[in-house]
Amino acid sequence: MDCLCLFLLFFILDLISAGSSSNNNSQCEQPVGRDKKCPPGYVLCSTNEHFCKKCKNGEEFMDYRNQHSDCLRCNQCDLEHGFEVKSACTSSQNIICKCKPDFFCDGEVESCLHCNPCDKCENGIIVEKCTQTKNTICKQKQNLLWLWVMIPIVIIVIVVIVVLIKKYDKQNTVHQGRRDDRPELIVMDPLIDKDIDLTPYISEIAREMTLKEVRSFVRNQSMPRGMIDQSIEDNLHDSAEQKIALLNCWYEYQGKRGAYKTLVNTLRKLNLHATAEKLQQKISDSQNIAADQNITFLDENPQ
Repeated sequence: MDCLCLFLLFFILDLISAGSSSNNNSQCEQPVGRDKKCPPGYVLCSTNEHFCKKCKNGEEFMDYRNQHSDCLRCNQCDLEHGFEVKSACTSSQNIICKCKPDFFCDGEVESCLHCNPCDKCENGIIVEKCTQTKNTICKQKQNLLWLWVMIPIVIIVIVVIVVLIKKYDKQNTVHQGRRDDRPELIVMDPLIDKDIDLTPYISEIAREMTLKEVRSFVRNQSMPRGMIDQSIEDNLHDSAEQKIALLNCWYEYQGKRGAYKTLVNTLRKLNLHATAEKLQQKISDSQNIAADQNITFLDENPQ
């Protein structure tokens, strides 16, 4: 009788093990592509690198082609900070949050970390209603006597401004000319259309930019959100390494061709003119030094 019980116990354990193995194999049903990468929503199967397994819907996601073995964890919408779910997390897309009604985000919606409650015009008239990205604009009741007091002050201010404009017209013209010359730096730069290898300059570029500027730069390049998040998570407590990782990720995504021109033009588009000019000068000087060294080497070692 004891032997029969043991036999039944081993038989049941074998069935459970076979079912678990079958379940794991059933997850590895998507073959990898010709580029040996898994499609969005999948990562490499741990038991067979020629197949991909699907991320757990509602818990994990992967929103770009990859060779990873682990999915990214879905974010959560912080209800205490005024968020609600706009689009649920799927296997191929992270959760998308938005501000709840009567809340707004003071900044970019995609990178919003906190929703603020909308103002209420209790003692005035609503000029513009509160939106996802803009607070309520209220029109306060005004005293007409106060307006009559302000009119002479406004007239005096206008007169002073006109006098100052005439006095400093020459200086303003010179400054305007300098501002107008800025676009010429892009046109006259002999390196702008060359495919320069930016790998040696990534650290220098990172030092010249703040973390916020680097994030704005990579978002402007329409890079997959998952690549940006992964670069930040890998260097969560080191802002300097975050900048380098994000720029390396961008350069790998962009490729060498046209990267230098894209870097300069995008920095100017983001109104980072001084940064663009500084990097142009450093890269130009470095390229000239390398060219001079090459010429010296050829002179000293004629064929």
